[in-house]
Amino acid sequence: MDQRVLTADRSRRHDTRHVDELTFRLPPAPPDDYLHLVKWWRDASTFTRSVATLGALGKGTRSRDPALNLLDFDAPEKVEKEARRALEEGKKEIAPVIRVDGKLAADARKRGRERLKWLEEMAEQGAPALHRELRPLVAASNAVGDETLRAAGYDVGPS
Repeated sequence: MDQRVLTADRSRRHDTRHVDELTFRLPPAPPDDYLHLVKWWRDASTFTRSVATLGALGKGTRSRDPALNLLDFDAPEKVEKEARRALEEGKKEIAPVIRVDGKLAADARKRGRERLKWLEEMAEQGAPALHRELRPLVAASNAVGDETLRAAGYDVGPS
């Protein structure tokens, strides 16, 4: 099993073998932007779970699916913690770092992309709408995720 750690870096060529642990460095942004994004994502995830289970799963209920737990709990908690710490320290900008298993990250990225598309389609039906000012941060974060996964040899499909 390949134990290399990979971070996307446009200046270097990477081989295409899958890497076990990936490091995702999210784009720099104010901590408040990340906190607003985490809040929106949690609201959207609650909406999604509620629709999918007809309200059977309560807010904050973890799944048996590791990719969904990464999307709904683990990554948002990590980003939120880093953003809150940055605010306490008076930092104006952060670039959160998330380290995760490559296969899990690839699965979560695919499912996150599907969820974002569905949420956009469902915004007119009551799904939480992504605030316009957060769209560039989401787009940049998606680009970083796709680039990191591609560099590690994962097929992430079209952007």
